[in-house]
Amino acid sequence: MQKSTKVVLIVLGGAGLLFVGALGACVVGIAYIASDPPGVQVEVDGPSFVTMDEEFELTVTVENQREDEPFELSSIDLADVYLDGFMLLNTIPRARSSEHIPIDNTRSFAFNRSLPPGQSAQFTFRLKPVKAGIYRGDIDVVEGMRFTSVLAQTAVQDD
Repeated sequence: MQKSTKVVLIVLGGAGLLFVGALGACVVGIAYIASDPPGVQVEVDGPSFVTMDEEFELTVTVENQREDEPFELSSIDLADVYLDGFMLLNTIPRARSSEHIPIDNTRSFAFNRSLPPGQSAQFTFRLKPVKAGIYRGDIDVVEGMRFTSVLAQTAVQDD
């Protein structure tokens, strides 16, 4: 085998190893992001039925069940298909910011709150119906790039 052929084979082999390594890193990264953050419990409390003139509260309770690590809550994201039936009046505590996330069709409310181990916090969304129908969608509680989802559903009836 000629020396130039050996060099080409070595370069191609190295490039192949780099490709396999990069592909493996992507798979591990996607698996990490796709998994729920460990040690967090989320509950949603809100009415299953309201009338058009009835303001209501949707409360998201986040509990850090970790023994020695804080839960770094970045945001709470509400699905557009849920919010389509309502006007948001306010959040308690007040969200630091709010933005639409088109990639997953949600409205993201940034709270940037650290929950110490064993602690819980409530986040309340005060809503007013704007049209009759049944509205259901995910509520995502986000820590960095990971999130856990729960489902909210509220039916709105004309007066």
